[in-house]
Amino acid sequence: KFSIESKFQAFLGSISFNGSNSFFAFDTNSAYALRTGNFTVEWFQKFPSVTYPSNGGFIDTGVNINGAGGFGVFWENTTIKVRPNGSDLIAYGITSTDFPANTWVHMAVVRNGNTMTLYINGANKGSGTVTGQDYVGSYPYIGSLYQYGGYVNNGSMSNIRWTKSAVYTSAFTPPSGPLPSIANTVLLIWSASSSSAFVDSSATN
Repeated sequence: KFSIESKFQAFLGSISFNGSNSFFAFDTNSAYALRTGNFTVEWFQKFPSVTYPSNGGFIDTGVNINGAGGFGVFWENTTIKVRPNGSDLIAYGITSTDFPANTWVHMAVVRNGNTMTLYINGANKGSGTVTGQDYVGSYPYIGSLYQYGGYVNNGSMSNIRWTKSAVYTSAFTPPSGPLPSIANTVLLIWSASSSSAFVDSSATN
């Protein structure tokens, strides 16, 4: 199960996961497929402590991340992995200062041309080349991984935004408030209350 933390300061609300069997998914929509162009997938993450479960998921596009066309972001032990097209492109070792307990941290994965980059609180944590890769998944999973049991988030996520443009192209100051629906936004989730927990605030909805 998951719960809603309503009116959470500047971030308007978040969805909290239980670390074992909670996640949410959206109906298939071709607009969600990231495909071959530029994109930014971003969110705010908060963990209840600096001790994490051995495995957990952030986001997934609804195609098995071990195969062609898949795309997912997750962690194994203390390593955050960005896995496009079936292979780990970025493997970043979490440090003791990356996710202070009960603190919101901005995360983003950006594809800019043939390069994909992981940012944590605006800092570049790794990049790699993704020339020609096509991410066909159109079934967003939040807080877990599609067809990959045991990888469930144990913290809270807020302001989940998928944009079909490279919003960040170098190190940046992380946003200090709610993420707005900007040009090319195809998914935007934040929860002001339990009644709006699953409202997509992008133009796709």
